[in-house]
Amino acid sequence: MKKANAAVITPEFVISFPQIFEPDPNFGGYSFVMLFDPEDPELKAFIAAAVGVAEKAFGKEWKAKGIKLPIGRGESRTNEAGQVYAGFEGKIYCNCRSKVAPNGIDVAGNPLTPENIYSGAICKARVVFFAYDTRGNKGVGCAPTSLLKLRDGEPLGPGATDPTKDFEDVLESYKAKALDSLEASEAPGIQGSEPAGPAEEPLPF
Repeated sequence: MKKANAAVITPEFVISFPQIFEPDPNFGGYSFVMLFDPEDPELKAFIAAAVGVAEKAFGKEWKAKGIKLPIGRGESRTNEAGQVYAGFEGKIYCNCRSKVAPNGIDVAGNPLTPENIYSGAICKARVVFFAYDTRGNKGVGCAPTSLLKLRDGEPLGPGATDPTKDFEDVLESYKAKALDSLEASEAPGIQGSEPAGPAEEPLPF
């Protein structure tokens, strides 16, 4: 394998599964997935950069050699139940991984925080495509070096919801039971009454 790499600025993408503040316990590094609009005119050059690294490192017949790229169709990414991940359908994805956390800012130049970067945010990134050959596992990887959040987007997945709406019927039922219990305790002949019991023995002093 010949050494090969290429640094590029990505097209605009939706970020998914961002793991950029704490190392991913699965491989000890930082990662996220980029979801691109297949109609984006900048996408062709982005993919060509990855292919160029594959060709330089493994030759023109890199596909026949089973060389893997970090890029694919979103529909191929599914969970254990066989369902396509939220937001992946109809998109082109690219996996990004690095042992070093990428530097990240928003368009105002403020550092990114766990509160303002989430699956669904709209971003751009600087990444480096690189060839690898590790214990017979050959391919092209994508390492992010910096991340720019452009704007907020529609969060992927269900996200947090309002419990007062989710459990409205349950809460109303509990309120009704509490009211019935209160009214019963205030009924004549009930308030202040105590259950009958055996007569107490006089104390020895």
